[in-house]
Amino acid sequence: MSKINAVRFINLNYNNNTMRISDDTFQMSGRSTLMSLQNGGGKSVLVQMMTAPFVHKRYRDAKDRPFDSYFTTSKPTFIMVEWKLDRGAGYCLAGMMVRRSQLTEDDAENALEMVSFICEYQSRCGQDIYNLPVVEKRNKEIVLKNYRECRQLFETYKKDHTMRFFCYDMNNSAQSKQYFDKLAEYQIYYKEWENIVRKINLEESGLSKLFADCRDEKGLIEKWFLDAVENKLNKEKDRMKEFQNIIEKYVISYKANQSKIERRNTIRQFKEDASEIASSAGEYKLVTDAVEEQENRIAGFRDLLAQMETAQNEARDGLLADKAACAKELARIEYEKYSYDIVNLMEELRFHVSNRDMIGVERDALEMEIAQTELLLHKMELAKQREQVEEAGQDESLIRERLSVMREGENRLEPERRALGRALWAHYGQLVKDTQGQLGQNESAHREESQRINALLEKQQWLDENIIRLIADISTYRERQNGFSRVEDRFNDEFGETFSRNIVGEYEPGFLDIKGAQFHQELAEETRSCTAHKK
Repeated sequence: MSKINAVRFINLNYNNNTMRISDDTFQMSGRSTLMSLQNGGGKSVLVQMMTAPFVHKRYRDAKDRPFDSYFTTSKPTFIMVEWKLDRGAGYCLAGMMVRRSQLTEDDAENALEMVSFICEYQSRCGQDIYNLPVVEKRNKEIVLKNYRECRQLFETYKKDHTMRFFCYDMNNSAQSKQYFDKLAEYQIYYKEWENIVRKINLEESGLSKLFADCRDEKGLIEKWFLDAVENKLNKEKDRMKEFQNIIEKYVISYKANQSKIERRNTIRQFKEDASEIASSAGEYKLVTDAVEEQENRIAGFRDLLAQMETAQNEARDGLLADKAACAKELARIEYEKYSYDIVNLMEELRFHVSNRDMIGVERDALEMEIAQTELLLHKMELAKQREQVEEAGQDESLIRERLSVMREGENRLEPERRALGRALWAHYGQLVKDTQGQLGQNESAHREESQRINALLEKQQWLDENIIRLIADISTYRERQNGFSRVEDRFNDEFGETFSRNIVGEYEPGFLDIKGAQFHQELAEETRSCTAHKK
């Protein structure tokens, strides 16, 4: 028979709302439990609330404590009872959510809104009596969810078939019947609660009155338990049909027993046949033991081979390590070579940088000289043009005077005019030739100076490109030099060597040759040792 494991009340008000249970859980652990409270402490209220989920509506009221009077607000009250099922089948949670009806306050028939729920689980989960999420725990307070949120939550659980969660609207007669039928599946019968448990707790000291009327076992059984058993039986069914059902069950049981007897005979026959198999199995075991012994010998031989293989692998690893050391030494030597090349390149770089600086100084001097030459040429050309203007002015005045004279006696001065024209033609022609020659010289000098400047610019660009390339090479070689220093230090630490360079970054003369001869000698000895070991 299932037993009560725990009871939990949330937001329960009683004694005209002067007393309140916010959220309390009573641990009973499936054993007889004594609730010891002072008068008026709420013992009868707790029993009435514990009984409410397992009786029909008309059985929930006490004489002076109507069930409806406990619920006066729109906030829901939760009454939950956890049952511990027989034979370790898990737990069954039966409870109800109750509040004052918000639609029909004047209707006494449906004064309350009630939803009952049943949940079955094997172990603690999110829907058990302790973790059912009807309250929210915040930083410093616990907030009760409203009726609508809780009902939606129950409907969601009901739709999830992975959860054995069921909820019922107790104001719906069909769902109410389904609820009590579901309780009966867990051997929780409402008639026992209505006819026995409720009667005992209907009044104060109800148990004392029970034994006052029934002073022996016979009276107690006749007055209390026979009534409950008779009410539990279904008297409306056909007795002949019930007898027929009993006969059918007997026939089915007889057939099942007959099949079990046949199965027992088969097992006995099997045991007799198995005795011969057991003797063969003994012989097989002896052979198996011999095979196992041989397998153990083979396993020992394989272990010996594995040890020898391990030794050979270690020797091979040593040779590979020596080979790697030699490779590192070669890398170090190459690094030294590259370091020497870097020093030479740096010297060459310094030479090119000094040349670039000298070329820059020469270029600046040439640019100043070109500027001075251009200024002097402009001044000379300006002075020459001024002289030409003055000469042209004098010629103009002379020509004007002569023209006036010519006008006075053109016929008389015609020969002289022609002579003067020839003289002027010759004079100005000579001036044009001189000017053109001077212009050609200036243009050739300008072209030569432009070519020189272009050559200097190209040389400067080439030097800049070489400087950038050399700087990149120097950075690369310097990084490789640092890497070589790290490799050298790691090699010295790993193999206990004392490779070191002098202040100019070079090894002492003959040091590398001595070390190379030493390493070749050690490698030859190791090779001879490995060859002898293999033989």
